[in-house]
Amino acid sequence: MSPAKSFKCEILLGQPPLVEVQATSAVFPAQDGLVGILPGRAPLAAALGEGPLVIQQADGAQRRYRISGGVAYMNHNVLTILAEKEIKAESSKPKAEIEEREAAQKSR
Repeated sequence: MSPAKSFKCEILLGQPPLVEVQATSAVFPAQDGLVGILPGRAPLAAALGEGPLVIQQADGAQRRYRISGGVAYMNHNVLTILAEKEIKAESSKPKAEIEEREAAQKSR
C-alpha cells in the first residue's frame, strides 16, 4: 500500500467548519513551538499557542491564518484544529491558476 499524498484538514471555530480541505502539509503554533504535519503522521494532540497556521492545499493553493488558543488533533490522516480565535491573514492561488488568468487577459 502506497503512503497517502494528502490528508484532510479542518479548522473549527463553530458550525459549520471554517475550512475543510485536502492538504499536503500544515504548520500550526503549539504552546511549545511550531508543529509541522505531513500525510501519514502518527496520532498527535497539542495545545495551541498564538501564531501562524499555514495550510498547503493539495490543489497548490496556500491558506494562511493567525490563530490563538485551542487544540489540534491528528488521527487517521485527519488534522482537526479547534481554535479559540482566528484572523485570516491571506490566501494564495496556485501559480498555474495565476498564469492561466494572465494568459486569458492577454489574449483579449
